[in-house]
Amino acid sequence: LDGLPPFEKCYRTRFNLAKYTNADYIMYIDGSIQILKDPMIHFTQLEQSGCDMSIVVHPERTNMLDEYITWTAIRNYDIKQGFKCLAFMHQNHYDVRNYKGLYQGGFRVIKNTSIQMQLDRDCYDILSRLGDKTIERNDQTIYSFLLNTKYSSLKLLPYSDSCIFSSYLNIQNHNM
Repeated sequence: LDGLPPFEKCYRTRFNLAKYTNADYIMYIDGSIQILKDPMIHFTQLEQSGCDMSIVVHPERTNMLDEYITWTAIRNYDIKQGFKCLAFMHQNHYDVRNYKGLYQGGFRVIKNTSIQMQLDRDCYDILSRLGDKTIERNDQTIYSFLLNTKYSSLKLLPYSDSCIFSSYLNIQNHNM
């Protein structure tokens, strides 16, 4: 990863989790999340659930269109880039306004399986293609798109945002 910009390094790691371990379960915790206590409970919950992944459901928005509008307004996100990403989803027969299922990207626990590794590779590939001379930075929309389409057979253990505002974890608010 030498020579890559920090954002690119982050995403290469974020979407290649299984490359760095052979553990049965992997926890991804974004750099903005503080670990307060041993988060082993989240591994246990996923294992006991029989699901493939635990992920946080977005607490404020349910669809891609609203997410891009918010990113444009609050994070100074390029509206043309947002339209490019929305057009990609539309071209793949995804109704960005009416299909529900938006997940946050900062915390997830996954079973280390080949299908999970392929999901991560597909996400990284799409983010790379959609980016404008760099990787697309609104990854939670593309990850959610994949979970709602090509990988809809994965069994998800959904968490509310109280998971990352808990006695185990605490997230920094991005003013959203």
